[in-house]
Amino acid sequence: MLNDSSGYNCFTILKKKVYFFKKPFNLIPGSVYGLLSFGISLFTHLLGVLLYPDYDIINMAISFLGDGYGGTIYRLGLIITGIIGIPFFFYMGKSFNNDNSIEPIRKIALIGSIIYCISLISVGYFWKGNYMVSFIHGFFAFIC
Repeated sequence: MLNDSSGYNCFTILKKKVYFFKKPFNLIPGSVYGLLSFGISLFTHLLGVLLYPDYDIINMAISFLGDGYGGTIYRLGLIITGIIGIPFFFYMGKSFNNDNSIEPIRKIALIGSIIYCISLISVGYFWKGNYMVSFIHGFFAFIC
């Protein structure tokens, strides 16, 4: 058996970590995280468009919504949407695990979804600063 320096079995530690990730699903079902994430995203996007009177969807990038009167709410909505989206994608990956799905494709989809959520959080966090902050914002927006 594999043991670490404290004498614990590594598999016991792994089970405790897995339980930590299952704990949010005991409080709220996994599908509710997806609905919350979508609802917050829809609300903050609409609020960002409504509070930016000169926004033109054809000629302006969506990143300009963060510059309007509701820019802080819009950016906070991106961050919260990404945070709440992560447990939802774990739930989705677990639900596809029970079907006759192809395991490597399921894992790639889960990893891609987590990368998307982290990129979305970063897009909301890195906003209008110097050249480097703008580059980071653009990079994570490209990843999204």
